[in-house]
Amino acid sequence: MKKFTNLKLLMVVLLLVPLFIYADSCVQSNSASGYDSGPTVVTISSFPCTGGGTITAMNLNATIGSYCPSWYTYDIIVNGITIATNQCNQTGYNLTPYLPITSVSLQSVDEDVYSDYITLSLTLNITYTPPLDHCYTCPTYDFGILTPTPVSQTHSSSFGSSYCKIYAFGLVSGKEYVFKTGCGDGATADFDTYIELYNASCTLVASNDDGCESNRSTITYTAAATTTHYLKVMGFSGAGGNYTLAYYMNEMYVPYTGNNSYTVCSGHLYDHGGSAANYLDNANGYTVLYPSVGGNMIQVSGSQDTESGYDYVRIYNGIGTGGMQLYSNSGTQTIPTLTSTDASGALTS
Repeated sequence: MKKFTNLKLLMVVLLLVPLFIYADSCVQSNSASGYDSGPTVVTISSFPCTGGGTITAMNLNATIGSYCPSWYTYDIIVNGITIATNQCNQTGYNLTPYLPITSVSLQSVDEDVYSDYITLSLTLNITYTPPLDHCYTCPTYDFGILTPTPVSQTHSSSFGSSYCKIYAFGLVSGKEYVFKTGCGDGATADFDTYIELYNASCTLVASNDDGCESNRSTITYTAAATTTHYLKVMGFSGAGGNYTLAYYMNEMYVPYTGNNSYTVCSGHLYDHGGSAANYLDNANGYTVLYPSVGGNMIQVSGSQDTESGYDYVRIYNGIGTGGMQLYSNSGTQTIPTLTSTDASGALTS
């Protein structure tokens, strides 16, 4: 199986399978400097990185200095209770048996007669179950990494008042994409939505409030780089409810089966794989191209790369496949310039 490309018909290969995963781990860190005889204490007593989720596992990494244990050590204190004494630089010390945990501290211990200046560093590696309602901060996401194609895809979810959902999308530089909670294609919401799009650096690049009917939202965006982007779906003024997000690469394409149509003055028409993927076996759909100005005629040219002798690109004069066949070929070919002579000005491919 090969490609047919470019009316101006173009094709390349990239196919990613959508995954829907919850981020479920994070890190909290803190440090404190002072003299070991002080003692010096470093504490972590809140875990905002979990978004209010339930902590299911925790371990700590800790450092105090290269002269441990001869000059100094530290004690580990969990929920105000000392659980280990005279410890040295550690990685992966298991705190899970002490859950639920409200605070973790390290306290320096002077092991010689001198008062030494130290820095206690504490890192907690946390595994957690996200709350049913939450609102992550970019680049943490609820769903992804998803790949928009020319065929509109949807995903449904919900959240309560003042919360949100974040999606990660793999976008391609120079391609135009649409994300929406209304305006057709199965997108909908039962509340006033607001959507924001961020680039890989978590810089806001686009947003919309009421671009669709009934206070629903839409963003059309041309990617400036081939990288991950993040879409936040939230409610205006803290609203929440149920929604279905629709997303797609904004390209004209021939459907896998059945037919569609476009009214255009220029552009590129691709097979159902779009500019980023191969077509599938047994495809038999067709597209009717109408001129956007009455009296004009559709003219096409391009290229194809299909399985020679088996997979054909055919172009017909007028509307549908019942008109005069202007072109039929398989394999790697250059499609010549073809102009409609039909009264409608249309061509069908």
